[in-house]
Amino acid sequence: MTDANRIRLKIPPYAHFSTYILSPYGRKYSEEDLLISREERASSGMLRRDIIATKKVFNLSYLSIMYEDLQFFKRMFSTLTGAVLKLEINKPNMLSSLPGAVVTEEYDVLMSGFSSGRLTVGQQGIWENVSLTFTEI
Repeated sequence: MTDANRIRLKIPPYAHFSTYILSPYGRKYSEEDLLISREERASSGMLRRDIIATKKVFNLSYLSIMYEDLQFFKRMFSTLTGAVLKLEINKPNMLSSLPGAVVTEEYDVLMSGFSSGRLTVGQQGIWENVSLTFTEI
């Protein structure tokens, strides 16, 4: 059975060795719909809105991570900004009668945001509130 909380990031050229499973520990996940539309006013003054597309924005945030993981995310952000990535998300299948059934959704995304803050504990630096944002293309 596949883990219902697994999120995989596939990096071009999408070979097996370029697939990373993002750790579920301390991770918060949210997704929101981004409405792409065009608005213009008619001569009567009535507002007309044409909906062009609906895309998803995925936010992954970690409460705290170690320095090595932070370096991985920083390296990924600096080298892959502008590259098309594949984000594979497993979700519980609410329509299935089987317990633990999972549905996998895959999106083509761009990495569009990265932020972090540092918490110092003794000599060890722990990074907190690390956030990654991916936008569907």
